[in-house]
Amino acid sequence: IQREVDLITYYGEKVYDGTVIDYTYTYNDPNNINGVAYTLDNKVVDEVDSINTHTEFINVELDLNGNATTRKNVITLTIKEDGIDVTYNYHFNTYYDDLLIKKRELKIQADYATKIYDGLELTTKDWIYLDSPYEVVSGETLTIETSGSIVDTGIKTNPIESYKVLKANEEDSSTNY
Repeated sequence: IQREVDLITYYGEKVYDGTVIDYTYTYNDPNNINGVAYTLDNKVVDEVDSINTHTEFINVELDLNGNATTRKNVITLTIKEDGIDVTYNYHFNTYYDDLLIKKRELKIQADYATKIYDGLELTTKDWIYLDSPYEVVSGETLTIETSGSIVDTGIKTNPIESYKVLKANEEDSSTNY
C-alpha cells in the first residue's frame, strides 16, 4: 500500500522583476520531510528532489483582454532512498494554489526638446520617468515611438504612440509593463 502524503502549494504574487517567482509548498510532515535527509518508516531517506514546474514562470501572462493571469503552482516531488527513486511507494494528495506575476507599472513621457530655428524638423524619442513607482528592470531597454514633430518656431506636443521593452537577449518584454 502506498503511503499517503499531502502536497500543498500556496498562492504567490509579485510585480514583474525579470526573475522567477518564488513558490512555496508544504507537505504533510509526520516524519520530518523537510527537503533534506529524513526518516520514513524507520529508514533514512537521503534526499527529496523537488522540481518546480514553473521555473520558467518569469513573465506576465495575459488573457485576451490584456489582463495578467494566474498559473497553478504545481510542483513535482521525487523521493529517493539511497539514491534510488522510490516515489512509486507514495500517493500524493495534491492541493495546488495559484501564482501571479503582475505588470510592472511605468509612468513615462516623451522628453522635452528644443533648438534654434534652422528649417529642419525637430523630433525626439527620448523619454523620462514621471513619478513612476518602478523603473525598467535592469538589463532591459525601453524604446518609444512618438508622433510629434515641429519645423517652425512654437510648441507642439509629442505624444508616445507605442513603446517596446527588450531583454538583453532581444526577447520582447513589453507585455510585462
